[in-house]
Amino acid sequence: MNNQKQILSSKELAKLLGVSRATLWRMRQENLVPQPIQISVRLIGWERHVIDAWLKERREQLH
Repeated sequence: MNNQKQILSSKELAKLLGVSRATLWRMRQENLVPQPIQISVRLIGWERHVIDAWLKERREQLH
C-alpha cells in the first residue's frame, strides 16, 4: 500500500516506535508525537507519511 494513504493504528505506531501503547498515550499528551487524525467517533490513526517525515526530522536533529 502507498505510504501516502496508509493509516497506522496506535498499536502499529507503538510497535514501530518500540514503545508500549501507554507510553504512546503519554507521548501524545505531551505533544511528543504528531497528533492523530479522527477516523470515526472512537477510532484515531496516524498517516504513515506524516510519521515517516516526523521520524526523518527527529533523526536529522540528532545528527
